[in-house]
Amino acid sequence: MLGAVPSVPTDLLACPVCRDVVTEGPGRVTCASCGRRYSVDDGVPDFLLSPPVDGLDAAPGPIGRSLGAIVGIPPVYDLVQRLAGVEETLTRVGRKLEQAAGALVLDIGGGTGRIEAVLPAAARYLWLDADRQKLRGFRTKSASPAILGDATRLPLMDRSLALRPRETPARRRRLET
Repeated sequence: MLGAVPSVPTDLLACPVCRDVVTEGPGRVTCASCGRRYSVDDGVPDFLLSPPVDGLDAAPGPIGRSLGAIVGIPPVYDLVQRLAGVEETLTRVGRKLEQAAGALVLDIGGGTGRIEAVLPAAARYLWLDADRQKLRGFRTKSASPAILGDATRLPLMDRSLALRPRETPARRRRLET
């Protein structure tokens, strides 16, 4: 385990570049294969690659950048989410996650971590986002494990999480035929 707050078990972590294991060191984790070092701040490993891989994360133009900066402020982000109907979404997601008791739930693009509130008490939560500002907002609400990382380059070992596709009538029919 890393740092002072509950953190991600290092046996789940992987280098986002070469996919090999990482080892824990003071204030960092290091890839055993390629030697890349990733900082760990307050128990949160930072697996963001610099500069961004595709450059698509920058809002176009000065107005887009300004709006992005404003909406990126955690309380403003939460307000925008509420106005967009996040409560209804959280209710639906909460019903789907009722069976997650005892499981580790990875929240990709975790934002300020609102989904954690709808998890069963016995579920374990793991936050992942690429936004340091959202991490600060998340930390005001939770001490659960967190990773700064890119969803397109998950810094997790292959097969470290069990993914269960949503069961729908159409999917069930396909599986039965």
